Amino acid sequence: MTTATTAHVIDISAQDFEAGVLQKSRELPVLVDFWADWCGPCRMLTPVLVRLAQAYDGKFLLAKVNTDVERALAARYGIRGLPTVKVFRNGEAVDEFVGVQPEANIRQLIERHLPRASEAPLQHAATAHAAGKTAKAVEILQQALASTPDDDTLKLKLAELHLEQSSLEDARKLLASLSAQVKAEPRARALLACTDFAMSAAMAPSAAELEQTIASDANNVQARAQLGALRVVAKDYEGALQQLLEIVRRDREFGNDSGRKQMLAVFDILGGKGPLVNRYRSLLSTLLN
Repeated sequence: MTTATTAHVIDISAQDFEAGVLQKSRELPVLVDFWADWCGPCRMLTPVLVRLAQAYDGKFLLAKVNTDVERALAARYGIRGLPTVKVFRNGEAVDEFVGVQPEANIRQLIERHLPRASEAPLQHAATAHAAGKTAKAVEILQQALASTPDDDTLKLKLAELHLEQSSLEDARKLLASLSAQVKAEPRARALLACTDFAMSAAMAPSAAELEQTIASDANNVQARAQLGALRVVAKDYEGALQQLLEIVRRDREFGNDSGRKQMLAVFDILGGKGPLVNRYRSLLSTLLN
């Protein structure tokens, strides 16, 4: 089986794999089709891959490896069934499928790995932020978001920077505009929780005043909620959880069950796992049951 080499479809060997696949994959996705002449399914898949390569017009490169000729290369990448298609990005195999697949499925795989419009501004913003130029990073992301206002990746990063700069209303507005799917993701939930705690802490008395209030009235759950928010902002998560657990213990109805809900928000900030989360999740469960 032979396929005409074009700008978007090439034959690859072990000798030029480094330059033709690994290095090239730092610029754009490279789909490597491991095939053989005797493989019937390969004959079915190849025309689909070639047609897609032409249709995408250079957004990805199709590199074909004849495994009968390039046996060492096939062994290097653990090829056990044909056809196998591996996707390379930034010098590494990041995705694959084995056997003939519907064109729609292959398109979905390609779309997952195409460079996003947000990649360049995100990189530029990260460079500026690392150099201490946070205002510049915010400006870069705001300009990019003006061009692609529905890009949730840009919104999340910009919300992080707004939170860092205590621009809490801006952060809250961005997070509220996320798609429902992204809002449910751990990173978004954690950012939203951090923003809400920071907004509560900004309106709270000092920690010393709140501690004095609680010392004189242990059932003052409002003071405990405010102190919990201050503890979260200070990254004293155990101190925050202690106060929030006390709210659940003393007044489950306070703030429409906010003690429990805010404990769950702290768990989100902590990534939903770890010794501290496990301990307080257990304490909360015991208290509720």
